[in-house]
Amino acid sequence: MRCAAECVQVHCIILSLQTVAGSDRTHGHVLQDGEVESFMRLPIAEVADLVANTDEFKDNCNLVIIDFLIRHGHIVPEQPGYLALLAGMRQGDCS
Repeated sequence: MRCAAECVQVHCIILSLQTVAGSDRTHGHVLQDGEVESFMRLPIAEVADLVANTDEFKDNCNLVIIDFLIRHGHIVPEQPGYLALLAGMRQGDCS
């Protein structure tokens, strides 16, 4: 797939890691490289609302969260805009 001059095509591999309720605030991860400010455990409905209605997360983080919400049934085909969202998430050459 060719992108316009101002577009950068990026492929992202997403790994889902399950955490244990009651674990420490960083869930065992050590914040060392400055890439992550902090880890927080939030209810999934709150995360979905933050993605939909705020700029709390960076765009690339929103894409990962949206992918998770789709894969785990928190965004469903009956919701308005589902097919357009899914198509936007899956466009491009993944070969």
